Amino acid sequence: MKRVVLGIFLQITGLYFLLQKDVLKGIVIFYVLISTITLFFLVYIKNRGTVKNYEVNKRILESIIQINDCILKVENKEQLYQLVLQKAVEIIPDAQMGSILILKENNILEFAGTVGFSFDKVTDIKIKLEDTFLYRKSNGNIQKPCIIDDVKLFNEDVIVKDLKEKIQDTDFFITQSTISAPIIINGVLYGMINVDNPKKGAFTEKDLLLMEYFASQIGTIIQRHQLLERMKYLSNYDSLTNIYNRSYFEQKLSEAYSVVERENENFTLVLFDLNDLKIINDNYGHDMGDKLIVTFASAIKNIIDDQTIFARYGGDEFIALFVNKDRWEVNKIIKEIEEVLSLIKLDYLNEKIPLSFSYGISTYPNDSKDIKRLITIADTRMYKDKGKKKSKG
Repeated sequence: MKRVVLGIFLQITGLYFLLQKDVLKGIVIFYVLISTITLFFLVYIKNRGTVKNYEVNKRILESIIQINDCILKVENKEQLYQLVLQKAVEIIPDAQMGSILILKENNILEFAGTVGFSFDKVTDIKIKLEDTFLYRKSNGNIQKPCIIDDVKLFNEDVIVKDLKEKIQDTDFFITQSTISAPIIINGVLYGMINVDNPKKGAFTEKDLLLMEYFASQIGTIIQRHQLLERMKYLSNYDSLTNIYNRSYFEQKLSEAYSVVERENENFTLVLFDLNDLKIINDNYGHDMGDKLIVTFASAIKNIIDDQTIFARYGGDEFIALFVNKDRWEVNKIIKEIEEVLSLIKLDYLNEKIPLSFSYGISTYPNDSKDIKRLITIADTRMYKDKGKKKSKG
């Protein structure tokens, strides 16, 4: 029990120190709630005897806590799927292999992870929902897990020919018995998780109950991961333009600065300012202003390369970091941006609204070796450019 309490404490404090941003404090409370509920349930089943085999179910709950803790560390949902599957194979005593499938468009399932099988051989296999063990065994009423005691016999009458041919090229044919369970999120089928054994009749009703409980938790785990990913995204990206926000740009700039300084390289900063955004907001509404911002950001994203760090710096200001590109190279890119934007006109009733911008450039180390000073220089030059364009217009 002490290990469980310690695990929960580390999970909560680790999450808090990982996030450290006001926009994410709500998720800390969410995790405290989930962890506390898990702990209380663990105590309940021990003291009240609601589950016959306490040690086995304790192992399930400890695995769920471990997965919750790892949600903070996994880089993507594919890693989470693999982790969940590994825990399922560990928890079910007679499970030796397994697979997890995710439901895609048109009721097609795709493999998202395997244990004991070669994942590379199944990445291109797509299975219709109606061809799955679970669908056929339940006659389409996919609510609970099921056991297939003899996979080969079960498949002889119902498996479709093209699917059988695809599976023959994999190592799935060593499977003789299976437990297949649905992954349900908000009452909707999200995917399926299977554990397998190379012997017929390997699984018992006890295994089925364990799988049913574990599978019921998977949907909640995936939802937590989705929520965390969403909160992380909102902390790093501008929700309107889907490019980096100011705080994340400053973090990236600091990281790039350390590398450039160490390697004796150079970089160029550019501050962009959309011209007449306030006038457009006042005359045409903020929806049109937002459309202008999104169009501008999208145009630049399509022109710059993947190494360039581009962010929304303020309401109508954007900033870009070009590593190992001098002023001349960056000016060429800006000219290209100007040419592209000159061809774009936003429609508002019978009017065509043009896009234009002002900009300022500063370079490291020529202009300065101090980050704040470089931004100030670029900002000053941007306003000079804006003044020139206003005097011409």
